[in-house]
Amino acid sequence: DEWKVLQELTRIEASIPIPQQTSEVKTYKGKVTSLQPNQVFVFGSNEGSSKGAKPTHGAGGARLARDKFGAIQGQSKGIQGKSYAIVTKKFYDVVRSSTAEEIRLEVEGLYEYAKQNSDKEFLISDYSGKNLNGYTEQEMAQIFNEAGTAPANIVHNENFQKVIDNTQPAQTSKVEFGISPLTERSREDNID
Repeated sequence: DEWKVLQELTRIEASIPIPQQTSEVKTYKGKVTSLQPNQVFVFGSNEGSSKGAKPTHGAGGARLARDKFGAIQGQSKGIQGKSYAIVTKKFYDVVRSSTAEEIRLEVEGLYEYAKQNSDKEFLISDYSGKNLNGYTEQEMAQIFNEAGTAPANIVHNENFQKVIDNTQPAQTSKVEFGISPLTERSREDNID
């Protein structure tokens, strides 16, 4: 029946993030659950475990990318289907196992790729609130700021964009943070 089809199409359309142009940057609202043909979902990934296990896309944005957008299990970086991985946590069983400098370099690589693919929009996983990599939203915003000016086709969640807008890059040196092991229980809950 046509009414049910129309309702389903309306529901699907409502789940597609529509970037909103502000004075300088585009943002999206809510969670990314589907993509338009020209959109790529950018997620934080890992390079495996501290014990030598292969990379996994087991939780958070990484799992979403694997389940819905073509991320390849075992591939920790770069374009994968309709997704793009940046390593934000070297070891899935160790928080802050990537330094802020390493993450910044990953973001810079993303920015270069985005510049070379200006026909696509890159929707960045929402880093506002709690992050599986162990960094706060302010720390992640500072890392993105230090990576330089984002190309026009980089699209953040509106909540994280507000944090970015209110965070200034460090004046003297790049941010560095230590590594701390997770407990066994939180390892299971926080796999990137």
